[in-house]
Amino acid sequence: MKKIFCLALFAIGISSYSQTVLTLQPGPVEGKDADLRELTPDNNVGDTDEFLSFDWTFSGTEGLGCSVIQFDLSALPENIEILDAKLSLYYNSTSSSSGQAGENACNLKKITSDWDEQTVTWNTMPSTADVNQVLLETSTSDNQDYLDIDILNFVNEWYANSTTNYGMMLKIIDESLYNSMKFCSSDYTDSELRPKLVINYKDNTAVNSISNQNLGFSISPNPSNGIFYINFSEQKVKNNIGIQIYNSIGKIIHQEENVSFSSNSRKKYDFSYLDAGIYFLNLIDGKSLQTIKFVIE
Repeated sequence: MKKIFCLALFAIGISSYSQTVLTLQPGPVEGKDADLRELTPDNNVGDTDEFLSFDWTFSGTEGLGCSVIQFDLSALPENIEILDAKLSLYYNSTSSSSGQAGENACNLKKITSDWDEQTVTWNTMPSTADVNQVLLETSTSDNQDYLDIDILNFVNEWYANSTTNYGMMLKIIDESLYNSMKFCSSDYTDSELRPKLVINYKDNTAVNSISNQNLGFSISPNPSNGIFYINFSEQKVKNNIGIQIYNSIGKIIHQEENVSFSSNSRKKYDFSYLDAGIYFLNLIDGKSLQTIKFVIE
């Protein structure tokens, strides 16, 4: 019986939706990226066609370099589930800088402080975090593109809280001579070779197979550390409520049936073991459905 309930609830809750692809490939005006160079630590390099990281020598002096980039996600609508987010970086064949060379594996690191494309320098570079950093493995050719890099964790976090979207830093891992990774920036002349982010999502505002109503439930706190309460505030008793929790790709995390709520009551749930991200709660009362988005930080 429980297995049947699980399948039926999944079909009712999320089988009907609109799927959309958003492609972001900004140019020189709307794009935001910059190079940071150790040997010119106070110089801003925001208007360059290069997006790179390296450990190299310049006139016999060793110096590091890294780059920062940020995508504007404001075009994403509310009440969506992001299925995947893929970043593509294209080799810069016209720049005089060294390209894909040496033990050049890099990390894409989440930036955690604000920066301005026209003023940021090596000495004012933003802070970064190691959590969920994305590995770009050592190149296998000297003109290699890096396509469909999975940055879903970053995008999910930025979508859940836009104030945390400071972008990413490309940073060489092995800081020794002569290692380099080089791509085109948003200022590159060929618009097809600028950094591209493709986000695939489904729209939860699509019509469901049952009525989507506010049944008087809420979640608090939201965001949370995974420990939260489902609150019922209506002045009546609710019996036989179906509960389903699923993640941003539609995988069922938890389900219950025949749950009862008395007026102004709440039930505690502990999902602190789950990864940080966006989740959805379906509450089923007869032929009515309420879907609530919540965030675990």
